[in-house]
Amino acid sequence: MNTLSPRYLDGVTSQARDVTLLMTGSSLIISMNHITLDDWSYSKIFVKEDWIDAAGAVLGYKDNLDASLVIYNHQQFQKMQERLSTRHRASFMIPTHYRHLFLLALGATAAGFILFPIISNLAGLATYLVPQKVERKLGQLVIAQMETEFKPCDDKAAIASLQKITTRLEQFTGESNMHPDIYLFKSRIPNAFSLPGQKIAVLSAFLNEATSENEIAAVMAHEMGHMAKRDSLEGFIESQGITIIAGMIGASGSYGDMAKFASFVQNMKYSRQKEFRADEYGSLLLVKAGYSPQGLSSFLSRMDKKDDENGWGDSAKYIEFLSTHPDTKERIKRIGSYSRKSDVIFRPSLTQAEFLQLKDACRS
Repeated sequence: MNTLSPRYLDGVTSQARDVTLLMTGSSLIISMNHITLDDWSYSKIFVKEDWIDAAGAVLGYKDNLDASLVIYNHQQFQKMQERLSTRHRASFMIPTHYRHLFLLALGATAAGFILFPIISNLAGLATYLVPQKVERKLGQLVIAQMETEFKPCDDKAAIASLQKITTRLEQFTGESNMHPDIYLFKSRIPNAFSLPGQKIAVLSAFLNEATSENEIAAVMAHEMGHMAKRDSLEGFIESQGITIIAGMIGASGSYGDMAKFASFVQNMKYSRQKEFRADEYGSLLLVKAGYSPQGLSSFLSRMDKKDDENGWGDSAKYIEFLSTHPDTKERIKRIGSYSRKSDVIFRPSLTQAEFLQLKDACRS
């Protein structure tokens, strides 16, 4: 059973808070440290996002449509649904009779393989219809969710150095509205990834593992490649479409899990295509900005080598990096072709002292 506390976003600030819930006869009282934050009448509560085993469920409130309440305990979610009007509950439920389980699981899988490629193609088109204001709001919600998984790192000097690197890169994108915001988190996993709303999340172990400013710039340029194509927004839209279909096939139990497996298989191909495209964008951007694409290939090569050696006590963290950046060897080969086409001499933006401070970020 998931023991995570419910998370409340008040719709005014981007901060998500761990809260305590009290179900009374007519309303749901949301409190923190014995202080009441909100009092939601059951008649105005609705299910924003149906239950997913890995992510929980999200409730909304009619009087404040920007507010959200994330529930991680399935039993608690079911009890709340019983208090809601029928039209405000999860959109579709299938009774879980065991004699039908096998047939429903097969049906979920088959429908998933048929429908998910169509949704994936539509998601790419849908990204161009989403206003940037909405995307930025979504990005803030994603950051708030990340704060439940990783501890934010308030290293202002490190964030300033990262911002200095991305500012140099953005000057050569040719896009006037490209202004990445950097969010730094403490983690033993070396990774960085773009989020909706022009945000880049950097996990501190990535900085600790980097051997040069060029490597850091290369990974940031790669993430800006995802940002330029709004890949993270497309992925979000794609997953939401898949969630809806998975809910229609089976909103609980193994049915939804089978559909998620089909989704994962389909997304593997699309994620590879996006990685190759972001590599190309990032490599060309690096050359224009006076960096070298070799920074990206050298970082990937080192992660790949550490995974192959299997002699690292923390080898799982390198596997985690490679699992989110597929086809490493093929990517290194492709990036090498961009490097051979350029004769750029790397010019740092950071002093040696600034780089060493950045490399040591969030260790305390």
